[in-house]
Amino acid sequence: MRSFHMILDVLDEGIQVIDRNGIIIFFNKTAADINNLDPKEVIGKHVSKVFPPAFGKADTLLQVLETGQPMPYKQETHIDSKGNKIIIVKSVIPLKDKDTVTGAVEISRDTTSSHEMAYCIAYLQTKLFAKDAIENDIVPAPAEHTFIDIIGTSVCMTELKQKALKAAESTSAILLHGEIGTGKKLFVQAIHNASPRRDRPFITQNCAALPEELLEVILFGTAKNGFKNGCDQPGLLEIADSGTIFLNEIDSMPHYLQRKLLGVISEKRLRRVGCIKERTADVRIVAAITRSPEDCVSLGLLKRDLYYRLNVFCLRIPPLRERIEDIPLLTAHFINKFNNQLMMNVKDVSKEVYQIFLSYYWPGNVRELKHAIESAMHMLDGDIILREHLPDHIKQSICDQENLAHKPNDAGIIKDVKFCGDFRETVKSLENALIRKAFTQAEGNISKTARLLGIPRQTLQYRLKKLDTDS
Repeated sequence: MRSFHMILDVLDEGIQVIDRNGIIIFFNKTAADINNLDPKEVIGKHVSKVFPPAFGKADTLLQVLETGQPMPYKQETHIDSKGNKIIIVKSVIPLKDKDTVTGAVEISRDTTSSHEMAYCIAYLQTKLFAKDAIENDIVPAPAEHTFIDIIGTSVCMTELKQKALKAAESTSAILLHGEIGTGKKLFVQAIHNASPRRDRPFITQNCAALPEELLEVILFGTAKNGFKNGCDQPGLLEIADSGTIFLNEIDSMPHYLQRKLLGVISEKRLRRVGCIKERTADVRIVAAITRSPEDCVSLGLLKRDLYYRLNVFCLRIPPLRERIEDIPLLTAHFINKFNNQLMMNVKDVSKEVYQIFLSYYWPGNVRELKHAIESAMHMLDGDIILREHLPDHIKQSICDQENLAHKPNDAGIIKDVKFCGDFRETVKSLENALIRKAFTQAEGNISKTARLLGIPRQTLQYRLKKLDTDS
C-alpha cells in the first residue's frame, strides 16, 4: 500500500479520496501543492471542514457521494487556503462496492499557469487587431474573394451559389459543411463581401488550431482581474462587432465554449474571461465543419442547441467528384493562374490527362486538383501536361483502377451500366459497380478495397454504407 501511495504522489494530477462519510482518507502531494495544504493537516477531516463553501470545492465530491453518479471533466475556479485564485480541471468518480457507494475520488489538474500563458499569447494576438478597432472603429477586412472567384457552372454549384447569395443578404448565422479542399473558406469570404457587412471587420479563427484555454481568451477577451498582472483586452468576437467572424472546425470547440458562443448568437452579448460585466457583440457567426452536421451532433462533437442556432442557413459544399462537369473550367483556371505565377505558357492538358481527371476520385477535392496541376507544371518542359507529369499518387491510383477494370469478367461492369439519361446517376451507378467488384476482389477487406480504388478508407466506408441504404 505504501508503494501504491508513493506512485500516486508522483503523478501530475491531484488525487483526493473521501470515504462514505465525507472524511478525507487520501490526499496526494500534487493535490496538496494545488491547494497549498499539508496532507497531514487534512487526512481524517471532513471535506467540508477543509474546503468551506466559500472555497467551492467540497460540493462536487459530496454530490457524487450522494448520487453515485460520476461528474465528467469540468473546469472550475477556486480560492486556495491562502486566498489565491486557481483554475483547475477535474472529474469526480464514485467508489462502489457492488451497488453501494463507499466513497468518491477527485482527479484534478492545475491549469492556472496554462491560462496565464494563454492570456499572454491572446493579449499579443488580439492587440494587433484591437489597436485598429479602437482607433478606427473597424478592422480592415481580409476577405479577398467574391462569388466571381468561385469556379463552376454545374447544376449543384449554381444552386449552391444562389443559396449562398440569399444567405449573404441575411444577418443570421450560417453553417457550412464539406470535405477538406472543397472551398469552404472561399464561400465564407464571398458571402461576407456580398453582405451588408462587407465594409466591416472580417476575422477568421480555426477552433482546432489552439488549446481550449487559449481559444477562450482569444475569442472572448480578458478582464483586468481575470489573470495575474492582467488587463482589459477585447477578444475577436468584440473586435468583429458589426462584422463577420468565421469559426472553422467548430466541432473541435469544447462544449463549455459552445455554450458561451450560443449566448453570443442568441443574445448578442458576451462576458470576457474573469469578468461579470456583459458586453454587446453584434457579430455574424459563420461556422464550418468537415463532417455532416448530423454526424457531429450524434458523435457529441457539436451541441444540439448550437447546431439549431447555426443551422438557419446550412450550405453543403459538394466534393469535386459530384461536380466533374466543372473540372475542365477548374483546370483552365489553374493553368492560367500558374502560368502567371511561374511565367510559363502551358496551353492545356492532354486528352488522356482529362480522362484521368474525370475518373480520379479526388479525395483532396479542388485543392488537390490545384496542387496536381501546379506540380505537373513544375515537371513540364513543353506546353501540354501529359500523364507522366502528374503526381505519383494519382498515377498509381489510376493504374490500380485500370488493373481492376481489366481483370477477367470485369469488362461486364462497364457493359452492364447503361446510360439512364442522367449523367450523374450513370456515373454513380458505375462507381457503385466498381466498389462492389473491388470489395469482392479484396475478399471483404476494407483497407485493401480502398487501395484498389485509390480512395481513403473513410470515404470507402461511407460509400459502402450508402450502398446498403440505397439497396
